[in-house]
Amino acid sequence: MMAAITTMQLGGLAIILSFVSMRLLLLIFKSVVRYPSSICEGPPRKQWMYCNISISLVHSFVTAVLSVYSFFDEPAMLSDMIGTWTWISYYLVCFSMGYFIHDFFDLVFNDLKNSGVILIHHVVVVGAFGIAVFSEKYIGFAMCSLLMEINSIFLHVRRLMSFHGFSKTSTIYEINGILLLVTFIMFRFLSSGWMLNYVIKNRHAMPLAHAVYGSLGMGSLIVINILLFLILWNSDFKKRLQIKDDY
Repeated sequence: MMAAITTMQLGGLAIILSFVSMRLLLLIFKSVVRYPSSICEGPPRKQWMYCNISISLVHSFVTAVLSVYSFFDEPAMLSDMIGTWTWISYYLVCFSMGYFIHDFFDLVFNDLKNSGVILIHHVVVVGAFGIAVFSEKYIGFAMCSLLMEINSIFLHVRRLMSFHGFSKTSTIYEINGILLLVTFIMFRFLSSGWMLNYVIKNRHAMPLAHAVYGSLGMGSLIVINILLFLILWNSDFKKRLQIKDDY
């Protein structure tokens, strides 16, 4: 019992430290960043978006690298996503939970009317990660969901390149677009389907509330990913295909 309490306390402390670190990183970034001219001349919301996306990119990069490493470090987490975990994976979930809480408040205070879908995503993720951290279960499941951050790297880079005026026909933009499309399919659609299938197949090994939350949560994330993909397709990939057809 004492060990369980200690672990919960460490998890809570790690979440708080992550949240505070994200807030400090944002303040430091705001004090040193040199905005592109397009942002300096635009509305204040663009400056906020630039900082928000930059901090999100840092989180995505750290999380993507460590989540991949965690599965190499403990491959059994793929077959047993309920009971198997390592301290690296545990603290990575805490780190991400702190980031999502930070980003939730950042969106609420700065862009509430445009962030409904993202806020729903953050609530679902924080709830799921909270269950994982404080029950010391489902860490492998949370780590599998964090593989989606591999795709988020290219999503954030795409938006930052737009702020810096990169042409959508430039080589680097198109390479990022290809990687964005491939990783979206691999780490959002396929991993979401894999996790939903795992929850359904292993529902009898979980408390009913956890099984229901997992199923509904993954279902909502799949819907969110589909909506995000359609937005990207219509705003970027569809136009590129039309341009190539014109030639």
